[in-house]
Amino acid sequence: MLLWINSLLLVIITVYISLKIVLSIEKGKYIDSEIMKSLVAFKAKKDRKTGDRRLTFIEKLSLKYIERSNIKEFIPFFKLEYLIVVSVIIFGISFSFIYRVLYFVPSAILIASLFSFSPFLILDILGRYNSARIRRELASFISILNRWCAVKEDLFYAFEKSVDSGIDEPLKMFITDMVVQVKRGIPREEALEMLRLKVNNSQFSNFIINVKMSMKNRGDIRKLLTVMEEQFYRIEEEFNRRNISTFRDRIFTYAIMVSFTFIGYGFIKINPDVESFYLGTVSGKILLTAFCFIYAVGFFTTISINSYKH
Repeated sequence: MLLWINSLLLVIITVYISLKIVLSIEKGKYIDSEIMKSLVAFKAKKDRKTGDRRLTFIEKLSLKYIERSNIKEFIPFFKLEYLIVVSVIIFGISFSFIYRVLYFVPSAILIASLFSFSPFLILDILGRYNSARIRRELASFISILNRWCAVKEDLFYAFEKSVDSGIDEPLKMFITDMVVQVKRGIPREEALEMLRLKVNNSQFSNFIINVKMSMKNRGDIRKLLTVMEEQFYRIEEEFNRRNISTFRDRIFTYAIMVSFTFIGYGFIKINPDVESFYLGTVSGKILLTAFCFIYAVGFFTTISINSYKH
């Protein structure tokens, strides 16, 4: 009973502190704007020396786990603060159960931390799925833009019309947000940059960079779209021919790493001597904590990998 009370107090205190930290950092840094409906806006800042765009740590988190996952299509009110609260609650619940098994605080904290990161992991997977899906649809999307540019040689007119021309989510929401931003006064180059960051795909980034260069130098946008349409059809054919899917590779890797937690617990419980050593002796508990720490480092290192080489 005392353990449950302590766990509940831990959750409440951690949630309160987390919200205080997030809100203090967020204050004045987010554009909590009506421009992006059901979207958490982020500001891109320019470094005075290089002119490169810089995002704050909180903005990077919001971009990676809220924007790219397109979670607001399913939960319109969802924000980074709620994600942190959910993670903290999972940590508190996981810690109370794991401590009952291990009876060693450091090991319980490490393993509970891994479980608490599961909402971030799910949103990261969803974001990568969206990126892969947009890559597969990129050639057909450019084809739609090209057809609308034939009606009126204005790329943003084509973007606006493409929303009602059969493109699927999440690209439909991303393009809609970008069009609304431009209509409300955000510079076109900045809106395109936000779109590029949200999609987070090398092929799409290549498309945006070419479009921005064409706009800057007043190039032939129709010729550019025609060439890029053919190029991306060939790239997608090559992806299909080689059966390349970094998204599937990543899911497979995550599944293996998550399964190790349960396999390790099974090995400990299956042998009474092993269980007695790891759960009943100080040296065994310290060794188990060291294993948990190494596993946690490997897990978070794997999550931080942005691309695989084939």
